[in-house]
Amino acid sequence: MDSIEREAKLFEAGEYPDKGIEITVEDLDRIVANTSDAPVRIEHTDTPFDGAIGFLRSVYRKGRELFGKL
Repeated sequence: MDSIEREAKLFEAGEYPDKGIEITVEDLDRIVANTSDAPVRIEHTDTPFDGAIGFLRSVYRKGRELFGKL
């Protein structure tokens, strides 16, 4: 089966008062440095699609935004 690669914005640096956290650009850099391939799930739960609907292949930062190649 052929795969399709897509770029997706994952989140961005900033304050998230509803979660009680603040994400800095330095936090994003740590995420980039410590993230490896991971399954993509809808809302972080199992789906009828045999668990994962794809895979996160790389993570990178553009300014204050975190992106991934799916």
